[in-house]
Amino acid sequence: MFFDGNAQLIFDPDHSIKEERYIILDISNNLNLFIVVHNYKENDEIIRIISARKATKSESKYYDEAK
Repeated sequence: MFFDGNAQLIFDPDHSIKEERYIILDISNNLNLFIVVHNYKENDEIIRIISARKATKSESKYYDEAK
């Protein structure tokens, strides 16, 4: 997901007060859209996953429109 060129990477300014957070939307191997909130550590060599879940209908719509 983090290296997929079709994934949608979005900066999350609302939750980036103490650390920069990002949201990534991408399709899983079984064709479900997932959303992962994460940040990067140690010069972007480490990805810390904060949360991961199946995308909501509105998030799915955003992903479809952004393609």
